[in-house]
Amino acid sequence: MRPFLTEGMSAGHKCLLGLGEPNPWQTVRTLLPTLDPEHLRSAGQLDVLETHEPQFSSDDFSVPAMLEFWTDVTDEAQAGEYEAVRLTAEARWWSPQLPQSDALIDYEAALSTFASEREVAILSVYDIEDYGWMLVDLMKTHPRVLVNEVEFANPYYARP
Repeated sequence: MRPFLTEGMSAGHKCLLGLGEPNPWQTVRTLLPTLDPEHLRSAGQLDVLETHEPQFSSDDFSVPAMLEFWTDVTDEAQAGEYEAVRLTAEARWWSPQLPQSDALIDYEAALSTFASEREVAILSVYDIEDYGWMLVDLMKTHPRVLVNEVEFANPYYARP
């Protein structure tokens, strides 16, 4: 997350981060020690979605509704002063909102399509200990993959 967000902040992109941490702003200060997260927050360049403010519950989750949310976020940012938007979240933030693992695969595939159609970069972050059992299926939803800070074209990518 650090290089992804730091590069985005330096380029003047709007950055949105979903964290499943009890104190997310402390995590942001640790994650971005060379930046001033409070200034970026007050300037509107950095927003953090916390676990106590999920966008949906597993009862009302739908891929189209989530894409509508991300469309609104990116449209609002681009209507303002931002040419591009970066979205990143760790699975601990969004997974409680999903009704089942199939929904995650559908959602990630839709996000890849969404990213290819807009000025947006998306970094989905998974803990291999929590999601290792479905890692290959998750990887199939993304054309590029970052593993241990090495980015590569995904040979397993399957277009939705």
